[in-house]
Amino acid sequence: MYVQHHLGSQFAGHGEKRLQNRDDEIHRGEIVVEQHHLVKRWPLHFRPRFFKREAMLMFGLVLRLLGHALAIVLQMVERIITLPDAFTGGCDSIMWGLMYHCASMNQTTSDYPESDTIWRPDVTVACVVPRDGRFLLVEENIRGERVLNQPAGHLEPNETLFAAALRETLEETGWDVTLSDFLGVYQWSNPDGNRHFLRFAFAATPLRHDPTRTLDSGIERAIWLSRDEIAAAADRLRSPMVLRNVDDWLGGKRLPLDAIVPMSGGVGPQ
Repeated sequence: MYVQHHLGSQFAGHGEKRLQNRDDEIHRGEIVVEQHHLVKRWPLHFRPRFFKREAMLMFGLVLRLLGHALAIVLQMVERIITLPDAFTGGCDSIMWGLMYHCASMNQTTSDYPESDTIWRPDVTVACVVPRDGRFLLVEENIRGERVLNQPAGHLEPNETLFAAALRETLEETGWDVTLSDFLGVYQWSNPDGNRHFLRFAFAATPLRHDPTRTLDSGIERAIWLSRDEIAAAADRLRSPMVLRNVDDWLGGKRLPLDAIVPMSGGVGPQ
């Protein structure tokens, strides 16, 4: 009885001591974890503090990826809508459009830098059209001001420089012309320095005029002026290239049309 009582008292005391120690450890901010006689102590307030920051970073990354995916889908839809007629006929056209867009995107991203990082000038064409000592010009309205210019305009996608020069002359003056010579490439920046132009200037011979043709928006009229009249209106010229093109033609500057070589399958001068 004494031995049992003594052992029982020891075991009871030992258990109470362990409980008391655990309570003391909990009050000290610690938790006792027992596993296979191994004791590890961790603070009660233990939390992976990096969790919230990493979760927010991951959430932001997911949102960014979703934004990129949405932009790609919108570009694909836009490309499908603007495909040529051969690709705009039903479900098959959508599949062709998707394939076409993916192929073009792969080429753009793998072979070329981002388009937004490349500076590009405005590529334009102009025609010097002489007749009986006068030159064909247009009077156009630019931001409320009437200015003088040769028949000129921007090169359009999948268009040769030759075709652009003929098209702009017809659209702005109603004159059909044939190109005779290449005058050269003229580089000019506007006074503000925010527009940079490369003008491919041609000499052309007038063929026929359609007075009933509706001219391009902003064109007031087509007129014939002499060199002196053009020089006298220097403050109304769209750019210094207008008079320079006329003077180069009068000075006998002529370059062959085959100095320009279309490489995209376009047609030559007509």
